[in-house]
Amino acid sequence: MNEPYRPQPRDHAGAEPNPIRVVIVDDHQIFRTGLRAELGAELDVVGESATVDEAIAAIPSLKPDVVLLDVHLPEGKAAVVPKCCENSLNDRR
Repeated sequence: MNEPYRPQPRDHAGAEPNPIRVVIVDDHQIFRTGLRAELGAELDVVGESATVDEAIAAIPSLKPDVVLLDVHLPEGKAAVVPKCCENSLNDRR
């Protein structure tokens, strides 16, 4: 079976690209572990969080390019994460 096409990011000078930095936010450890394994070397998983509070604490310091957020976290407050981290991530867009 052929591997799916995955474009490789390039920087402006054509040098080795910096991998996309990702934080995974999900309350299921098995899902976070599996997702990390599937993302492989194309992406750099710089952190994981199991709760809204952990995510709000971790994201500003980790400065990811992407946050993969489970919108059905048990606390029911997943929508708070982007709002709380918006200021610290604005420069990453």
